[in-house]
Amino acid sequence: DPLLTLKYRAPELNTGTHGALNHKKLMGADVFSLGAMLNAALEGREPYPHVRDQSDMMTAARSKEVPEVFDAEAVVPLLVDEEGQTRRDVAADLQRLVAACFLPPRKRTNMATLRCGLAKAVCTLGGTERGPAMPPPPP
Repeated sequence: DPLLTLKYRAPELNTGTHGALNHKKLMGADVFSLGAMLNAALEGREPYPHVRDQSDMMTAARSKEVPEVFDAEAVVPLLVDEEGQTRRDVAADLQRLVAACFLPPRKRTNMATLRCGLAKAVCTLGGTERGPAMPPPPP
């Protein structure tokens, strides 16, 4: 679905007003996209649910609309450490990290900061160097 792909693209790429692309601009766009994917995974829905077609997406991008950041309290039950304790602090950290992915290009977080924030969340929840602790599969 081409529209779904547009929903995960940085707004500056959707408007065609980004000027010449360089490595730094593309990395910033990748950070936005990763933030959109993380947000969708935690929220349980795609970004821009009101967008129905490419014209709607262009309007949202031109108005500098960004996806609504997930509600930290709603994801707390998903974030359980090895002792079985829910982690509101991790939910709040992830919420701030995703919000920083949606800032305007010059203020947006960078990939290194995103990587460190995600690594901290994984370690806090009981992950190892091999990856996070995985919950058992659903019945």
